[in-house]
Amino acid sequence: MQEYKTYILCTRPVDASLVEKAQAKNIGLDMLSFIETEPVYTIEVQQEIELACVELATVGFTSMNAVESVTAILDGHVPEWNIYCMGHKTKELVEAYFSAEAIVGTGGSASELADEIIANSEVEEI
Repeated sequence: MQEYKTYILCTRPVDASLVEKAQAKNIGLDMLSFIETEPVYTIEVQQEIELACVELATVGFTSMNAVESVTAILDGHVPEWNIYCMGHKTKELVEAYFSAEAIVGTGGSASELADEIIANSEVEEI
């Protein structure tokens, strides 16, 4: 096993390219997930998502897991939503499924995302 000058513990998976860049700078990345998530697929959740599909809704995604869960239920259907999202990976997944044009606001944290939503006086419900 190679010895590195510095080690960083990542609590979520990172791209192989980032691992390679870190190793080139004598930094080792150890990846260990501390939280395991499991989607909740109940009739109520499915009905709520299906109801939002038939209207011009404002939707917020705060995790990549939420995007993956909702898009699994959408099963290829792409509703006309105005979307707020938090975090880089979440934004990437939203752009890939819904398009970049669907994103009306982003935040790097929950507080930043809340400020972004509040600043839009047209948002009555999310």
